[in-house]
Amino acid sequence: KEIATLRSIFVAPPGYIFIEADYSSAEVFTLGYLSGDKVLLDDAKKDIHSRNAVALLGAPKYEGYDEGKKPSSEWKEEYSALRSGAKELSFGIPYGKAGKSMARSITLKSGVPCTQEQADGYIKAWQKKYAKAYKFLVESGVSATTKWAVTTPFGRSRNFPPTTSNKKLSAYKREAFNMPIQGTVGDILTLSLINLWNYRKDPSIPKFNVLLVIHDA
Repeated sequence: KEIATLRSIFVAPPGYIFIEADYSSAEVFTLGYLSGDKVLLDDAKKDIHSRNAVALLGAPKYEGYDEGKKPSSEWKEEYSALRSGAKELSFGIPYGKAGKSMARSITLKSGVPCTQEQADGYIKAWQKKYAKAYKFLVESGVSATTKWAVTTPFGRSRNFPPTTSNKKLSAYKREAFNMPIQGTVGDILTLSLINLWNYRKDPSIPKFNVLLVIHDA
């Protein structure tokens, strides 16, 4: 209701309509492509959060689960808490969230109490299921503490000042976990905006304007 109220503030001028385009689960797909993890990519195409609510958090299988189909809206509503918990795993692990932090996030977002021990188990299960993706994350951390840099496929680089401080090295690894993913998504979004600007020059395309770029619109 709050989101709908906020959106109602924006009104299209006469002769125009609003069009919202969304990169659904962009970071999950990007991690899958960068790591070459076919299991992760396959799940992402089938609603990864619902599938992991079943595979990792114990939600009952929905109709069509074994056939790779997406769940019904009724199932998603009934098990929304477990699905929210699974979503925290999908986005939290690539950010380097550990057991205590993950337990707090799952509890907060799902409304279902989660202990650190449970969170540790969920994280290990995720790492096992998406072994290639986890290996890629670890290698990104190693790169940050040996090569002192991580880079996106488009050449965007995040450099780390050489150090011998264990505290800083740990911080570098956490930061490097997500940078290639988030940086690549940022690069793709930038290229898409450039393409949109170029499309505006095409006289065969109806006139349009780019109003806003919003994270988690």
